[in-house]
Amino acid sequence: MTRDSSDDSTPPTPPPANSVIQFIEQKTGEAPRVALRAEDSANVSAPVIDATSAEKLAIPQGRGNYQLMGEIARGGMGVVLKGHDTDLGRDVAVKVLDARLAERMDVVQRFVEEAQIGGQLQHPGIVPVYDLGLMGDDRPYFTMKLVKGRTLATLLANRENPRSERARMIDIFESVCQTMAYAHSRGVIHRDLKPANIMVGAFGEVQVVDWGLAKVLARGGTADEKAAHQVHTQMTVLETVRSEGSGSGSESMFGSVLGTPAYMPPEQARGHVDRLDERADVFALGAILCEILTGVPPYLGERDEVIGAASLGETDDAFGRLDACEADAELVKLAKQCLMSAPAARPGDAGVVAERVHAYVVTVEDRAHRAEVEATAARVRAEEERKARKLTLALGAAVVAVVLVGGGGWLFVQNERAAQERAETARLRAAAEQDRQLAGEVNEALNAASVFAGAQEWDEAVLAAERARALAEGGGASDELLASVDSTLDGIRAGVDEARVREELRLDTQRLLSKLREAGQPSEGFDEVDKAQAFRETFLAHGIDLDAGELEEAAALLTRRGLGADVARALDTWGSLRREQGDAEGAERLLDLAHIVDPDEQRAHLRAAMFDRNLEELRYLATSSLEGQPPGTVALLASALLRLEERDLALSVFRAGVENHPRDFELHYMLARELTPGPDNAGVPEELAEAAPLWRAALAIQPETPLARLFLGRVLKKAGYLERAIVQYEAAVDMDPDDGVFRFRLAQIQGNLERFDEATANFRRTAEMDEPEWIRGWSLSSLSWDALLRGDPSSAPGFVRAAWETRTAENWRARTWMLVPLVLASAVTEDEDLVLEARELVTEWSQDGWTPRSRGLIHNILAWAIVKNVAGVERVEPLLDRSISAAAEQVLLVHAVELARIAVDHAPMEAEVWNTLGQAHYRAGEFEDALPAFLKENELERGGDAINWLCLAMTHHALGNEAVARDWYDRAVDWMAANETDEAMQWYRAEAARVLR
Repeated sequence: MTRDSSDDSTPPTPPPANSVIQFIEQKTGEAPRVALRAEDSANVSAPVIDATSAEKLAIPQGRGNYQLMGEIARGGMGVVLKGHDTDLGRDVAVKVLDARLAERMDVVQRFVEEAQIGGQLQHPGIVPVYDLGLMGDDRPYFTMKLVKGRTLATLLANRENPRSERARMIDIFESVCQTMAYAHSRGVIHRDLKPANIMVGAFGEVQVVDWGLAKVLARGGTADEKAAHQVHTQMTVLETVRSEGSGSGSESMFGSVLGTPAYMPPEQARGHVDRLDERADVFALGAILCEILTGVPPYLGERDEVIGAASLGETDDAFGRLDACEADAELVKLAKQCLMSAPAARPGDAGVVAERVHAYVVTVEDRAHRAEVEATAARVRAEEERKARKLTLALGAAVVAVVLVGGGGWLFVQNERAAQERAETARLRAAAEQDRQLAGEVNEALNAASVFAGAQEWDEAVLAAERARALAEGGGASDELLASVDSTLDGIRAGVDEARVREELRLDTQRLLSKLREAGQPSEGFDEVDKAQAFRETFLAHGIDLDAGELEEAAALLTRRGLGADVARALDTWGSLRREQGDAEGAERLLDLAHIVDPDEQRAHLRAAMFDRNLEELRYLATSSLEGQPPGTVALLASALLRLEERDLALSVFRAGVENHPRDFELHYMLARELTPGPDNAGVPEELAEAAPLWRAALAIQPETPLARLFLGRVLKKAGYLERAIVQYEAAVDMDPDDGVFRFRLAQIQGNLERFDEATANFRRTAEMDEPEWIRGWSLSSLSWDALLRGDPSSAPGFVRAAWETRTAENWRARTWMLVPLVLASAVTEDEDLVLEARELVTEWSQDGWTPRSRGLIHNILAWAIVKNVAGVERVEPLLDRSISAAAEQVLLVHAVELARIAVDHAPMEAEVWNTLGQAHYRAGEFEDALPAFLKENELERGGDAINWLCLAMTHHALGNEAVARDWYDRAVDWMAANETDEAMQWYRAEAARVLR
């Protein structure tokens, strides 16, 4: 018999329980619900910023105990929701990946890694992760503790000023350092530390949040942990979903800028994600400490401006604010060390920073405790003195009463006589006491003078001795005391004189070393310099002739100045130069000198290998471990490799040296100098980016180094940061106002920034200098350009003539360019005599020992100056912003054609002279003569280039060959579409398009 299901009274089977609470409720009909007292402080609220967010409708798979209430934050990878765990009765934070990123597996992997890292980092300062799962739409999520409180950024912003609540902020900062020390011990770096990612609860808890950009430095799982244990390593290695294999993880982020620019170290701002280690977080800690102490982070401005400053490690402004913030010196020093541009110069990890901060806090507490003890003791002494005074007053009153009651005439007389005797005795005692006090004050001042003199604080010593003299004279001291004072004062003044001599010698030695650093480097000027002779002249300028007398006498000149390994490097380079010039005897003398002043055995071995040009031995030493080698040895090895043109290997040695010796000035200086291009070279962007932090690190070690300022300015200028560069040039000039190179380079950049008044003043000053030789000539030449740009072409010829007479530039190309302003002045003033003068000077000068090719290229420069600047190819603005008469232009073009023909006669195999001849004919309307010149250039260039093809197109068009003209034009346009182009190509293309319509 079949039963009707509608009559079935059997209760239905309940659905499976999704949680323990549901299971108990199904079994007992009642679920346990424990609710604690609500948190009622405004400080612990976690407000929902968007209660209507569609994200709160998302449903976690298999977890029915989460109620989502709305958004509390939104970031780059997703949204953070406020949730409630109904089983445990607690609020949670639910981080869900953004739907737009859910299809990108690299982002999904990074999101999951964040959860895994948070799950494994077990520390009170890190937000615990509860679980990891998927939403109904397969987007990953993870839940974590809902941090309730305010960010450190909010606390800092709410202060009245940076000095307010400083002690509390330092306590918070110490907690952050301890948290990061733990993370670093587990091999994890945060990469986005900033006040906004530090939460401070109402009850003092401090937590570092948002580990979305965290990076695991050590990869692996239990096998790695076992190996680590076997070598007694304390680090536990974290494991993430990307720990195995290379995959498409952080490697794919190379070149990206991750993090917050205002708190980034230079290596992170430059996108070198693969090079980041614990010291990147150390920099960020320094940035946070900087904001605590000064009120602002290290870098300020718009995002691109901040990234630019961060990539170059521009912390000068931050250091200035730290120096002026009136915080304890220990904190300022720590902040600066953390903010060093070179990673090797920073503390190794957050653990070191935490120890330093803790030591400071303990010291402050000790000082406060001692102050409290001393204050208590002072109060006790004051109370005892008060009681003693009361007792004395009471006894005095009793004696007076006795005298009044028992007095009489005889007694009165006796008392008067005794009183007079007592008064005289008191007077004598007072006089003796006064003499004693005077002697004590004088001796105290003399002792102070002696202490200051012993510490070589001579200004204070003289002041103290002179104070003793004034006290003795004013108080009527004895002759014996006055003689003692005078003797001490004379001794101190003699010490001052000796110290002044020593200081002058020290400063002169510093200048000597600075000049020696540059003597072997590419010339700062325009002359070709005999480097070996430059070394000799540098020593002679400081009163040292190393070629005179016995070897020991020459060595004594160096050792008397305290010179050792530092000057030996210069002797090594100088000796190598002499050897290359065939001066074997002079080279050997310098080698022996270097051995005397620097007897280190390892460097002696290196020196011998360098002297013998034993490249195999030097390569072996460079690839051996350099970790234990002193800075001088590393510097010598790298220098030797540079001399033998092993630049890449030399750079690797320098970098290892900087890493191992983060406080060594010479290594930072030498590496940065090698990465810094010459004044006329553009430089390699990657090397410029590496050089800037190295210069800043060198300046942090030795701030008063004007050459380092000059080169840092050059790096910034090459990178396009002119306003920042000029600050460094100005600092170099302030340090050494009489250095012509510093002032000349400053004037150049002032001209670049159109600060013409300042540039002119500095060029005029350098034009009056005799040293270095090239300064006067090129300053006068710069003044000729300055006159043209100012609209005063009549003044330019005088400066050109004066510059030419100096004959400073022996480089034919550079020297010929001195005459270009004469040609331009001829164009503006329509004075043909000026261009004739330029032609005569070049013709006469080019006969003086130059090769035919050089003569041709010399004449080509003047011809091209006319074509380029006069005929309209590329006019100098605002020099030629007014039109030149057609007659004047035609006269100048005649000269251009004649000069170009001379160039072709002397240098017929140089493509550039044929181009100049072709353009001169074309601009003069001589199209039939222009065509063969352009074709010859095309032949010499083995097919030519886009500019040549565009010139051919315009020439054929002028001759009526439209089809051929179009072919050349199309060829150029096609090439330019597939290749990088410059402004000149774009100019020619625009002109050709206009001509061909």
